[in-house]
Amino acid sequence: VSQSRYRPHHLPRTLGGGGKGGIGYFVEVRGGVMGFFDWFRPILTPQDIVRRKRDWRDALMWIRSHIDYEKVGSPFPASVEVLARGRANCKGFAVLTAEVLCLFGFSPRILCYSFTRGSEDIHHAAVFFMESGKWKRASCGDVTSVSAPPEASLVDALKSIEPTVYYAQEVDRGGGHLQTLISKI
Repeated sequence: VSQSRYRPHHLPRTLGGGGKGGIGYFVEVRGGVMGFFDWFRPILTPQDIVRRKRDWRDALMWIRSHIDYEKVGSPFPASVEVLARGRANCKGFAVLTAEVLCLFGFSPRILCYSFTRGSEDIHHAAVFFMESGKWKRASCGDVTSVSAPPEASLVDALKSIEPTVYYAQEVDRGGGHLQTLISKI
């Protein structure tokens, strides 16, 4: 009976150690090999998340379940600061999500935008990226598919989610302005 048959799907394959069906001392992970006790070390960097997760969906699920949302926070904190604190506002989630997606080979774009909902103005930050030819939006750990066609621009993708958007700008991971996409102010 092979070990992989009884191994839970979320645990990586062992490399050596306990023999047939036994427990190994090292495990194969994305980007190398981890020792047994490495699994118990805290996750301090985006690279730690990527190293321990199978794919980008698992990584974003980990972010959603381990980072708490707070309404007020520092504008565009570094991802290591978000991981150390264990909480972030939408901008902190966007920075951490963008860094993790970059490590998985995507080209994420952080958007800060304002829209109206009823009589209230809402200001938000989210990450947009293309996966299998479709736009996706990652917002505070949740990922949604965008109904815009693949050839649609980033502005069209945003408007398909938030039709009342009146301001949008693309920023870098430090919060620096890259370009204004919509300005109806």
